[in-house]
Amino acid sequence: NGETQCAEYVARVELMKRTIIDCNAEKDSIVQNREKAASDMQQSSQRVEKITTELKSIEEKLRDAGEEKRRSKQEERMNEAISTMQRIYRGVYGRLADLCRPIQKKYSLAVTVAAGKHMDAIVVENKQVASDCIRYLKDQRIGTCIFLPLDNIGDGSGQNIDRLRSFGNKFKPCVDLIECTADMYRPAVSYAV
Repeated sequence: NGETQCAEYVARVELMKRTIIDCNAEKDSIVQNREKAASDMQQSSQRVEKITTELKSIEEKLRDAGEEKRRSKQEERMNEAISTMQRIYRGVYGRLADLCRPIQKKYSLAVTVAAGKHMDAIVVENKQVASDCIRYLKDQRIGTCIFLPLDNIGDGSGQNIDRLRSFGNKFKPCVDLIECTADMYRPAVSYAV
């Protein structure tokens, strides 16, 4: 009877050892699966982050493209309106940017910054023409713009410009860096910069 019990205990111990080995193998498998799942989750998270970044970039490009398209349509409408106003009203000369340019390419940025929003201004002969053009733009619902009536902005010569010229060749007033298609536009350039 003692031998039987001993044999039973030995059999139970062997069974428990096998069960422990099986459980350890199952535990190792579960740990491996968990590590693989964690790695997969990290890769998925990185992919989601990359895709989200790409999506934001594409959305920004689409937004910029839409704004650019809207802006170019507005510019096209304004250019057509300027052409029409030049045909309808005597004394509409055009956009300042079309009537003048820098004397050298290297001055383009300086001139553009100095003139700012006035580069898109429309140069006209007098206040009456400007008023007629404003009414036309309003009636056609084209938008707004700046008008530079030559009779109202002075002759373009000023003490400040002469003072700047007195500093020598090292410094030049921005107005001296711009050439006009006609001298009559010089006051508009002086006013703009």
